[in-house]
Amino acid sequence: MRTRAVSLAALLCCIVLSPTSGRANTPGATQAPPQPPPAVTCSAAGFRQFDFWAGEWDVADATGKPAGHNAITIEQQGCVLVEHWTSAAGNTGLSLFTRIARRKQKSGGRS
Repeated sequence: MRTRAVSLAALLCCIVLSPTSGRANTPGATQAPPQPPPAVTCSAAGFRQFDFWAGEWDVADATGKPAGHNAITIEQQGCVLVEHWTSAAGNTGLSLFTRIARRKQKSGGRS
């Protein structure tokens, strides 16, 4: 029991004295307000390469027979293309596409 009391006291001491605990380290001291995270921006040209795909599409096979419907939306501040597929038979699918800037390639696939 004594070990637990010492451990709890040590933990409380660390929380109170920690500069990241949100409390001032000395009486009367003030801390700068936390900075907001940087805004997410996906406006670079690489993110706009598939914008032409956005919209509602009726899909047909090579003979012109209806194959399904595709609804493509741009979401998450322009960072993600979302595909909602419905086949002529009523089956559905969802795909997410984004650009991985570090690799300069698209990423995505059907689920």
